[in-house]
Amino acid sequence: MFSKVNNCISNSTFHNLRMLDGIDTMGFEKINEEVEETVGLICRGYKREVILNKIQKIHFNKERLFEIAKCRIKARKKFGELTNKLFFDEEGLRYATLPVVARYRAERLKCKRIADVSCGGGIQLIFFSKYAEYAVGIERDSFRAELARLNAAAMECSNLMIMKGDALDKKIIEKLDVDCVFSDPSRLLQEKIRRLETLQPNPITVYRLYHEKTAG
Repeated sequence: MFSKVNNCISNSTFHNLRMLDGIDTMGFEKINEEVEETVGLICRGYKREVILNKIQKIHFNKERLFEIAKCRIKARKKFGELTNKLFFDEEGLRYATLPVVARYRAERLKCKRIADVSCGGGIQLIFFSKYAEYAVGIERDSFRAELARLNAAAMECSNLMIMKGDALDKKIIEKLDVDCVFSDPSRLLQEKIRRLETLQPNPITVYRLYHEKTAG
């Protein structure tokens, strides 16, 4: 899985990321089964408190597992049949890119090496990996980085890596060697008119910190 992405970061960083990005098939199946069982309880109309008492914690804590299961149900309209093997939290689902849009972007930005800063649940990153030699996602939220890792495993991606950290951290930026940088910043729900200063990460800051990575 790591042979194609090893060249985009330093050796020390590569070894630190192996535990985050590596997941065996059996481990994934157990986690997915745990989520599907919780989805079934929700669909059968059990109350939240009853479900939390019934479910068995294997990977996530019960509150997180319940959130993932609820989001999997909500995601059906957005992702169709793919939903049964994808992982989201509430915020990650809200900003998750529709497959048709993700594919269009990936085709337009086709390159050898691409980084998706603040990649969230990793849907756009997964599509980037289908059109690039390798793709690297950066996500500062530990839980969401874990969900992106699981989504990559679900889609059987073999040429991407999730870096857990702040995409604006110069130490992380220095470790990247990419041709293209993509950023789809989060937006405040209550805003009727979007403002640059409220987008996270700020596009101007992203450009200032990353433009030399893709210069020339």
